[in-house]
Amino acid sequence: MTIAFDTQVFIWGIRRDATQGKDLVDQALALLRRVENSAEAGIFPAPVVTEGLQPIEEQGQQELLAEIMAMGLRVPPLDLSSAPLAASISRASHMSKEERDEIGVGRQCMKVDAMIVAIAKRAGARFIVSHDAGLQRAAEVVGLETLTVPEALERLATEQASQGDLFSGLDDNNDEDDEDLSAGV
Repeated sequence: MTIAFDTQVFIWGIRRDATQGKDLVDQALALLRRVENSAEAGIFPAPVVTEGLQPIEEQGQQELLAEIMAMGLRVPPLDLSSAPLAASISRASHMSKEERDEIGVGRQCMKVDAMIVAIAKRAGARFIVSHDAGLQRAAEVVGLETLTVPEALERLATEQASQGDLFSGLDDNNDEDDEDLSAGV
């Protein structure tokens, strides 16, 4: 399964920049580490990486890209399969100027959000981690669930615990089978 990350996760978890509090940096980094150490595939759609790298000098950009690669995260591009979907999302999630002003999102941001969602959808993401109201609206168009960083951490912890419950009795049964096999040797 694939989990997509929006720009806030890049800023908090990769750049470790916290304008809203260090707890978000810690949580985003914990989320990225949880995905890194699981069977999940994590992706930063290419426009996310572009936004996240924008204020960083070239040498720093290379270091951040190396960190993404070291964590096993992928960076899928806007390609011929996701571009038409992005256009459809952009059209369907259109907002009036008043609506955009209400949630603090510009028209260009809405277009980038549509690209991010389209890439995530085409990459098979089961949800996207975002704190962005405009992106959440774009994700709704294609039925892609959005979770905040704390929600995603909780979801993955719950799923991991339930998977552990599924396999917890297997070791006990295997011990008995091992004894039966050794008796026949």
